[in-house]
Amino acid sequence: MKTAVRKFFGFSFPILARILLGGVFMASGLIKLLEPAANFRAVLYGYDALPAAWVPMIALVVPWLEWILGFFVVSGYALRASSFLLGCFAFSLAAVIALSGKLGLDASQTCGCFGESGPQLTYPQIFFLDIVNGCLGLFLSRFRSSPLTLDRWLSCSAE
Repeated sequence: MKTAVRKFFGFSFPILARILLGGVFMASGLIKLLEPAANFRAVLYGYDALPAAWVPMIALVVPWLEWILGFFVVSGYALRASSFLLGCFAFSLAAVIALSGKLGLDASQTCGCFGESGPQLTYPQIFFLDIVNGCLGLFLSRFRSSPLTLDRWLSCSAE
């Protein structure tokens, strides 16, 4: 039994964690990139957690970072750094939701995290997803080597 659990957490779980963490951020970033930037700016203004002067730049940069880092995690490129960054980012998003008082809002209000055309999650749902993604990111950042990664393939081909 211990061998099966060890194999799952050594081989299968890191792959599933990469797909979940990277996939969520790739989807979120891509959907926001395909929509007008004004949509995401409006969402950021709604949180009232950032200085208003920063919002236009953040609205342009964040979707690209989400997509690129999500792709890095799914492909396993710079896995430790990219998963750590996404984990920290996910925890910071959860903190913004908690600190802005959005958790107690009506369940019919959505966070806008996946743009207007993506899945419409409530604040408690996205808070939970951010906590899970934060934990997955920190979990993946601890692996020196993970199966089926671009990092592993590149290090083997360089030798």
